[in-house]
Amino acid sequence: MSVKKKIILVIGSGRSGTSVLMQILGEIGIDYSKDLIGADESNPEGHFEDSQIVALQRNFLLNLGQESENPFLFEEDLNSSEAQNFKKQLEAELVKKINEKDTHIFAIKDPRTSLLIPFWKEICKKHHIDIFYLLAYRHPSSVINSLNKYYNMDNLLGEWLWLNRIISSFYHTNSNLLLIEYEKWFSEGVLQLNK
Repeated sequence: MSVKKKIILVIGSGRSGTSVLMQILGEIGIDYSKDLIGADESNPEGHFEDSQIVALQRNFLLNLGQESENPFLFEEDLNSSEAQNFKKQLEAELVKKINEKDTHIFAIKDPRTSLLIPFWKEICKKHHIDIFYLLAYRHPSSVINSLNKYYNMDNLLGEWLWLNRIISSFYHTNSNLLLIEYEKWFSEGVLQLNK
């Protein structure tokens, strides 16, 4: 009898400790893609984001015609022909990555996923894959300052990005997620790890 596959989706606003969380998951034996976006000034240890999945999600969000890749998604966005095409591409990429791994549990990280959870749910249900959500949470002022520092993002847009992704994370998961607080890694690291 085959073991049921599981995915840990690491979600958050970005600049909120998602990369640190992926590193820790890797250290405790959780597998993740090796086709990763490289390190840069904003993330010297690396982003721990699968390059193909990031490209698919970024392009879909940009193709919605928004000025930012962090839009609020409406029902018509989720049911559009562009959305159906995106879902097929995401499904093919996800199934390929899951099937090429020997492990039964696999972690994937991209902050954009917070907005796109309905697609992930539908795909995983179809393929009988269990999803677990880890939300990396960081105080909004710290996220906004970091977005401004590394990406020269306007503070109001940074605040919108943080709020949109956090609300989307709770809404789309029905709050069925594990909250990992970035600031507490430095004061309650063992407690965070035990979570």
